[in-house]
Amino acid sequence: MMNNDETQEEKTVVIGYEEDTGLSGEIPNNDPWASALAATPAPGPSSASSSTNQRSFPTRHQRFSLAKIAAFAAVVVFVVVAGLGFYAFAAAAGHHAAPVVSTAQKQQAQPAPAPALMPTPTLASVAKTAPAPAKAQQAAMPKQQPQNNDNPAAPTTTQDTFQRDATASWGTIGNQKWKIIGDKQAFSIVNGTGLIVPQNNDAAFYTATLGPTSSTTVDVTCTFTMQKFTFPQSNVGLVLRWQDNNNYYKAYINGEQLVLMKNVAGQQTTIRVMKFAAQAGTAYTIRFRIEAGDLMTHAWQADRPEPALWLKAQDTDLSTGKAGIRALLLPGDSVQVSSFRLVA
Repeated sequence: MMNNDETQEEKTVVIGYEEDTGLSGEIPNNDPWASALAATPAPGPSSASSSTNQRSFPTRHQRFSLAKIAAFAAVVVFVVVAGLGFYAFAAAAGHHAAPVVSTAQKQQAQPAPAPALMPTPTLASVAKTAPAPAKAQQAAMPKQQPQNNDNPAAPTTTQDTFQRDATASWGTIGNQKWKIIGDKQAFSIVNGTGLIVPQNNDAAFYTATLGPTSSTTVDVTCTFTMQKFTFPQSNVGLVLRWQDNNNYYKAYINGEQLVLMKNVAGQQTTIRVMKFAAQAGTAYTIRFRIEAGDLMTHAWQADRPEPALWLKAQDTDLSTGKAGIRALLLPGDSVQVSSFRLVA
């Protein structure tokens, strides 16, 4: 509840004029508005000067209403100003923004440029315009290695099927000439077959070599037919690292065995032996290979597949020599050679 002073303050609105407050003219000592009314003379109803000195004061309710109106007006002004600013910003952004054009539209809109005619380069122009490599690039580039002439050449293959005639020799195949060691009259070529036929009545060795002296890998394959085996005196086979009658490796068949042997300084040594039954008048194939100190050989009937089993050994007594065929024959023996293949 309000006290009497607050009630009187609300109802007194004009200085110099007193409403009936029901207080019978009693003025409290602590009311400034009542003191002001008591000190001001009451104006007459027709007094002009009194009307000019009259002042109106808003009540508490009126002051509160004016404050709300002012706040609302401030909000409205802020909203209007903000809206105008946003509209101006949007208009400016839309004015300066460039239209978005896709790559395909650009390509369609722009005509393709005509190809420029380039002059044909010459060796002089290329050498003149080619930039020199930077020092870092030159350092990173590998140096050209000198050619090593000591590297062995790729292996070559010489195949002789004796499709020629020859007497007292086996002639020449390609640029390779057969070299006969022993009785040359025992060697001939007749009807596409290389023949070894002894011309005397004593047992003897007959040797023919082909190709240059080699110290690298050599692989020889030969197909032949022995007309008669006189075990163990007669045999026929291949030689590798042949130097002379006293230095060579040999792989041969004698009708009962496949033998791998060596002859070093005239001293013959059997390295390996395996059973191999061979029949006179039947064609057989022997293959003999040497690589560094590894020797390997095997034999099979010529009309059958080459076997996978090898007779192997290791020996380094002979490191260089030629390849060829060597037979030990008795009177009445003979050898027919149908092919000789050398890879070296």
